[in-house]
Amino acid sequence: MRGRLIRFIRLGVLVCALSATVASPAQAQQAQAQITALSGRVELRNGAAEWRSAEVGGVITAGTTISTGFGAEAVIRIGESSLQVRELTRMTLEDLVEREDSIDTDLFLRVGRVRSEVRTTRGLQNNFQLRSTQATAAVRGTSFDFDGINLHVNEGLVSITNRLGKHKSVRRGQSSKVEGFKPPQNPKDIAFKLLNVSPYTSRDETGAGPGKPSGYGLVVVRILWE
Repeated sequence: MRGRLIRFIRLGVLVCALSATVASPAQAQQAQAQITALSGRVELRNGAAEWRSAEVGGVITAGTTISTGFGAEAVIRIGESSLQVRELTRMTLEDLVEREDSIDTDLFLRVGRVRSEVRTTRGLQNNFQLRSTQATAAVRGTSFDFDGINLHVNEGLVSITNRLGKHKSVRRGQSSKVEGFKPPQNPKDIAFKLLNVSPYTSRDETGAGPGKPSGYGLVVVRILWE
């Protein structure tokens, strides 16, 4: 009996030691995000609870879903990073953990569009991941726009990955997109399509091909002001 008791005590001490060893290096703790600006109808929901109106200064914890109505926007602050949630967007903050050397942010974009500006927080590494049903955008210190399929990088470097794990690196000024299980599109291919202007003004008489090249035409340039 005494021998069994001693073995039990030793086992308990070993489990406690292992638990302390695993927990100590990371010292992970749940962090919080904060709403810094609002316009229009913006609502929050924690898990399966009732929807409630968002307020400037309100805190968002892991498991909270934010929803914006028509013409509405919200700005969320996560450390030194900011997230601009555009209209008709529904997004969930699935995880936000601060460790000794990093801040891990995991967001799930169900529908809509966001602009992210990811910055280093007090010397901590910022592991920022924005997912959708189609793709994942993972970044460290950058600015980008993402609607779950289309990605445009304003600054830095973003890795976009499809559901099969195929990824593509997208740099400043470049774009990419993910459709179904296809690999992310090459940014150079998208840039080529945008710059490729057809010299044909219309289809031919049969409707099966392009018309004849035109010596003149009208070019419409749209300037989108932010």
